[in-house]
Amino acid sequence: MKLPAKTIKGCTPVNKITRTLLGMGTVLLATAGWAFAAGDVLVTYTPDNTVFSNPERGFLYASEAHSWNAQEQDYVSLDRNTLQGYRQNENITLIKRTFYLEGFVNSPIPQWYLDKMQLDFNTLRAAGLKAVIRFAYTNRSFVPPYGDAAKARVLEHLVQLQPIFQNNVDVIDTVEAGFIGNWGEWFYTDYFVADPNDPANVTPTDYDNRREVLEGILNTLPTSRMVLLRTPFYKYKVYGTLEGSPALPVPLNASNAHDGSYIARTGHHNDCFLGNETDAGTYGVWVSVADDKDYLAAETNYVPMGGEVCEPGLGQPRFDCGSAMKEMAQFHWSYLNVETGNSSRAIYDAWDTAGCLPEIKRRLGYHLALVQGTYPEKVTSGGAFSIAMQLQNDGWSAPINPRPVNLVLRREETGEIYTIPLTGEDPRFWLAGTTQTMTHTLIANVPPGTYELLLHLPDAEPTLSGPQYAIRLANRRVWEETTGYNNLRHTLTVTQAQISTTTSIVSSKNPSTFRTAVTFTATVKSTTTGTPTGPVTFKDGGATLGTGALISGKATFKTSALSVGTHSITAVYSGSTSYNGSTSPVLTQKVN
Repeated sequence: MKLPAKTIKGCTPVNKITRTLLGMGTVLLATAGWAFAAGDVLVTYTPDNTVFSNPERGFLYASEAHSWNAQEQDYVSLDRNTLQGYRQNENITLIKRTFYLEGFVNSPIPQWYLDKMQLDFNTLRAAGLKAVIRFAYTNRSFVPPYGDAAKARVLEHLVQLQPIFQNNVDVIDTVEAGFIGNWGEWFYTDYFVADPNDPANVTPTDYDNRREVLEGILNTLPTSRMVLLRTPFYKYKVYGTLEGSPALPVPLNASNAHDGSYIARTGHHNDCFLGNETDAGTYGVWVSVADDKDYLAAETNYVPMGGEVCEPGLGQPRFDCGSAMKEMAQFHWSYLNVETGNSSRAIYDAWDTAGCLPEIKRRLGYHLALVQGTYPEKVTSGGAFSIAMQLQNDGWSAPINPRPVNLVLRREETGEIYTIPLTGEDPRFWLAGTTQTMTHTLIANVPPGTYELLLHLPDAEPTLSGPQYAIRLANRRVWEETTGYNNLRHTLTVTQAQISTTTSIVSSKNPSTFRTAVTFTATVKSTTTGTPTGPVTFKDGGATLGTGALISGKATFKTSALSVGTHSITAVYSGSTSYNGSTSPVLTQKVN
């Protein structure tokens, strides 16, 4: 029987996972900068450099859905078996899906096309993949008329597409801006330039119209998703982020990244990567190639970068492993098409032959690995405990979409799952080449027992709770394929919390007569539930008179040895494994 999961608020020589019981006193881990008390356990982890799948990153395959004659047979739907083959055989978790609306340049999108789009998203979800999506109206002409749609039609179509976007955001990785121009790349356009015969001459009014389309896409999408532009200069011209003299583009930084603004939600794609010095006009239009690249290198710390390699033969390509990997790292690439625009795998296969393809597969997007962690051995149920984990990203980008970070406690005795959100952790700021130190003080609101500790980075959307959408850390003996958890290789013993008590005392006769017996009765009560057991010590000031055992919460002591005078009598309950001790108020006993 599968037990419900609960959310709490508030080895072998080959694998080299080591566990060290930290010694007496406070231990300072200089590499991480955290301190913990004696009895904590330091666990170190070994990297796993094999190639494996992870969501929202890596190589992808591209496909297209057309509407040439505005007939249903024009649309070729996604095939679940093909998608599953990508994942199982090539560790690919993304596709690029371009929806061509060429049949609806002068009309609304018909319901049958929207229905087929929905079926595609259903297929993606069933196959365990996501998609980078783009919309375009044309891909056939380099002379006017190109065949794209007017702004009013684009905005009308976006209204129709909003329910599709909202209902399927879980399997939408990012959106390439599209809609304008040939292939949706914003260049060869009939409507968003002053003169279609001069597509490079884009007026301020044209940029205003392009911004209206861009912001229409952003408004149509949930705020968790980003839209990518074909060239960096489109972004700083649309948003007016050229500043200074000479005017240079201003990139995002940590203070304004991921704040939900239009600028923070606008990223980049390059569909002529490594082609020549300018990548076919990607760089060097408004500022120098070097300034464009400096801007993009800084900006893509916080927004996605993806695309495809340019066709061979453009001139001065940089397809060799060294150049390609250097630029993927420089611009923080998250995803890359296996094929070039004409469906050639020549560059991909050349990287395979040269031996660098496995490293590119590992490092496209994020590649997260645990370095070490410090965890307590024991904690009282309901009590506080502290953990620290050091995690390294040696991929080329940070994760690009929001994602929770959870500590999971799995009870060994029953399999029950308790989830503790690690509040304040945002993987989108786990930048390429950095090491993160996560330190948290948490409350063990779980029953007594023995618990495995696990780290879970699930998809933010509840519809994608399966393990195929959780992030796998690049460590040996950590990943659990059936659960999507990363096992931290540590067990935590949660002990029963002691319950508070109150103790009171009464005398059988007060005042009493010298050498006449007096019986003192102590009553010990739980502040919550249950009846305390154990001994009670009766005292006269600091001197012990005797003891009595609790029976049904009461203990007695009888004495006739009190001297004439006044005595300060107390009952002291020393506690038990389940109950804390307590001391009664002073009873003033007078003996005549």
